[in-house]
Amino acid sequence: MHASAGRSAHRSSYSKSGPKPGAAASCLSAKTAQCLIGLPLVLALFALSLQWTAQDKTGQRQPLTMPEGFATSDRLQYSQLPLNLASTRKGLREEPDSSSGSKPQHAAGQQSGVEWRPAGTDLQGQKLAFVGMTSESYDQIRVWLQYHQTLGVSLFYLFVDGQAARPEVQAQLMLLPGVTVIPRDEELIERQAHSRIWNETWLAAFFHKPCNHELFVRQSLNMEIAIEMATKDNVDWLLHIDTDELMYPGGNDGFSLQHVLAAFADDVDTVVFPNYESLPESDKIHDPFTEVTLFKRNYAHVVSESYFKSYHTVARGNPNYFITYGNGKSAARVRPGLRPNGAHRWYNYFRAPIEETCEQAGVLHYTYNRFEDLKSRRDRCDCAPTEDDAKRCFILPFDRSAFLAASLKTDDELLDWFNERLVWNDQGVVTEMLKNGLFVRIFAPQILVRGFQAMNTQTNAKGTQDMQLPVLPDPEMNHKLTQQQQEQQQQQQQQQQQQQQQQQEVPSVIKPAEVKAAVVDNTVVEGAAQAVQQAADNVLTTAKDASDAVVSEVKAAATA
Repeated sequence: MHASAGRSAHRSSYSKSGPKPGAAASCLSAKTAQCLIGLPLVLALFALSLQWTAQDKTGQRQPLTMPEGFATSDRLQYSQLPLNLASTRKGLREEPDSSSGSKPQHAAGQQSGVEWRPAGTDLQGQKLAFVGMTSESYDQIRVWLQYHQTLGVSLFYLFVDGQAARPEVQAQLMLLPGVTVIPRDEELIERQAHSRIWNETWLAAFFHKPCNHELFVRQSLNMEIAIEMATKDNVDWLLHIDTDELMYPGGNDGFSLQHVLAAFADDVDTVVFPNYESLPESDKIHDPFTEVTLFKRNYAHVVSESYFKSYHTVARGNPNYFITYGNGKSAARVRPGLRPNGAHRWYNYFRAPIEETCEQAGVLHYTYNRFEDLKSRRDRCDCAPTEDDAKRCFILPFDRSAFLAASLKTDDELLDWFNERLVWNDQGVVTEMLKNGLFVRIFAPQILVRGFQAMNTQTNAKGTQDMQLPVLPDPEMNHKLTQQQQEQQQQQQQQQQQQQQQQQEVPSVIKPAEVKAAVVDNTVVEGAAQAVQQAADNVLTTAKDASDAVVSEVKAAATA
C-alpha cells in the first residue's frame, strides 16, 4: 500500500513539476532505442516497395506481375506487350533521337511516358529468333506471336502454307513487328532445290518420300534459309518451333526465354528444351491453348522409377510414351558452320556442338487435342489406308495408327477411338499421375493467351489498329492495295470504260484524244467546238450537194 501511494505521488509530482534531468535522459534514451528499432523496419518496407515498383538498370521489372486490369475488358489498354518495336520487318528496338526535337511516340499502354514491359523482355539481352512453317489462320498466328514476344523473342521467320499463304493473311502478317513472311513460291522452290543438303547423307533417309517425310525435309530446308537470315540480323539464338507449340520458360522468376538461355556458358552451342505433351480431358476441345492445362512431362524431367512403373498407364495402349515426338526442340547459337540436323536439332560443319538440356524449361506441344485434329488425318497425302502405305507416308507409329483409324472408321467409331486413346477423363488416374510427377498442371500460357484474345477481340470490335502489335509503315507493302483501294480502282475502270464507249459514239471527225483533252484542259474546249461546227457544216454541205444531185437527176429523167 505504501509503495502504491509512493508511485502515485511520484506520478503526480512528475506531471506538475516537469521531468527531472535524470528522467529526461532516461526518456531520450528510450526514444532513441525506439527509433533505432523502427528504422530498419521502415527501410525494409521502403526497399520492398521499390522492388515491386521500380525498374532495374536492364529495364526489367521484378518480379513478374500482371498490370492492373490485364483481365478486365475496360482496362486492357494497360497490357500492351511488348513496346518499343521500331521496325516492322526486323523487330529492332531503337531509342528516339533526342536531336530531332520531336517527342517519342508512345504506343498504347504507355501512359505519360511510363511504359509497362513484361519481365521476360530484356531489351539489353540476347537476341532471339524463331523459324517455323505454319498453315494456321491469322488470328491463331497472331496470338502465338504475342505470347512468345512476352518471352523475349523479337524475330520470326514464318514459312507460310495453307490458310497462312492466302494473300490477305500474308499482307496482315507482314505488317506485324519482327515478322518475315516467306511464301512457298517458285523462287523458294528453286532456291531449296539447289541446297547443299541434297548432296549430304544425314537427311538422305527422308528424301523423295511422301507426306511426313517430305514435311520433315522441307522443315530442314527452311531452317537452312533461316540461318542465313538470322546471321544477317545479328541473332544470338535461333529455335525451330511450330505454331501448335508454346515455349515454357520454367525455372526462372522472369518468365523469360532470354533469361533461360543467358544462364548457359558461352561455349554451349545448343540447348535442348524437353517437350511436354498436352492432354485433353474432354472430346469437345476447340482451342487447346486456352482449354488444355494438363501435360505429360518429358522423361528427362521425371524420376526414372516413376517413369518405368507407370509407362503402360501413361501410354494408354498407344505405341509409345508420347504419341508424337519425344526428343524435344533445340535452340542454337548462330555461329559460323551452323546447319540443321533435322527439325529438332542443330549441328555444325566445323565441329561437334556442345549441347546441354534445360532442367525445368520446355516446349508445350498441343497435339491431337481436338477431335477435328484426328479427323483431318483421313485420306491425307493421297496415301492408301493400308499398313504398308501408312509406313511409307508417316514417320511416327501413332500418326500411322491415327491415319488408319480416321480413314477406316465412321465418325462415331472414330470418336470412341479418340476418347479411348487420347482423352483423359478418369480423374482418379489423372490425380495419381500428378502425384507421381508424370503429369503437371500449367496455367500461365492459358492466362496469357486468353488475355491476348480478349484484347484482340476488343481491338477488332473497335476497328482500330493493333493495340499489342502496332502497325508500322512497311515499304514492301506499298504495292499492295487494300480492299477499299481495289474497289475504288474497279470503279475508276468502269468509269473509263463508259467514257470510251461514249467516245466511240462521237462522229469520226472528232478524235477521242481531242475530247479527252477538252475535259482536262478548258482551253481545248473551243477547238473541240470548232471541230464539231466544222463537222456539222460538212454534213450540211454534203446533204445539200446530195440534194442538188438528186434534183438534177429527177429533172433529167423528166425531160427524157
